[in-house]
Amino acid sequence: MDVRSLDLDELILDQPEPLTLLADRLSTLTVLGSGAGLTVQMPATGALHLRLSGKRAPSLPVKGLEGLARRLEPQHALEIDFAQIAKHSDLIDLEIFASPRTRFSGLASLGKLTKLKKLEIRECYGLDTTALKGATLPASLEHVVIRGYAKEHEPALRALFGKVARFDLSLGRDAEWLTTTLLNPFDWASVNPAEAPRATKAFAIAIAGLRKAKTKTERSAVLRKFVMAFNTIHKRGVIPIDAVRAAEVEAAFGQLAERAKVANREGAALFLEWRRF
Repeated sequence: MDVRSLDLDELILDQPEPLTLLADRLSTLTVLGSGAGLTVQMPATGALHLRLSGKRAPSLPVKGLEGLARRLEPQHALEIDFAQIAKHSDLIDLEIFASPRTRFSGLASLGKLTKLKKLEIRECYGLDTTALKGATLPASLEHVVIRGYAKEHEPALRALFGKVARFDLSLGRDAEWLTTTLLNPFDWASVNPAEAPRATKAFAIAIAGLRKAKTKTERSAVLRKFVMAFNTIHKRGVIPIDAVRAAEVEAAFGQLAERAKVANREGAALFLEWRRF
């Protein structure tokens, strides 16, 4: 793909398969994908803002941009590996807009980004704090922004980033929020965003109910209420619960039954007794 005659400053590229891009100058390149199979041929002039948008782990380095990408912005990826990011060793600005379920690895490679001045991570609940202890930061780092994190990780985050000149830490979430929201197994928004919250709410209510329940009878009542909630969703017909979705409900019920310390046989009986799909 040759865009040299177009005199573009910015380009958004939908790149589902291997591609070679020829450009004379770009200040911002947005790739709708992981960057896998992408080769960029462009003169080494100026600094490039490289944005990779997609759920697949970024495929780095992007060939041809090893010394050109100065600002990197992965978006929505479900896996971020700092060891791969460090292959773009000339980065000055790293901004990661993650999803709540993104997992991070390779934190020890942060120290290899010897020109990095700013690090920003949105939704960093999936940071492995055991790896934070072995991580080192480049002396060049001046500003760190962490927005959205597990409160239990705060001491480890402050231990690593607290000595940076500017350290902004916000939107800490407690264990209950993480369980009922971040770890909520129902992701049906793509089917119907207006109806899907009924499923996530039913799971959140069940988690909260089991936390408060003091007797076996109360715990069983919580499980029954959970199944009845999904019977109601199914009867409404906006999101029919059959096949795959029914299996998801059953798997979530199994998690709740385990939390409720209900024996497998009894839990199965409760599920079958109240299931009306």
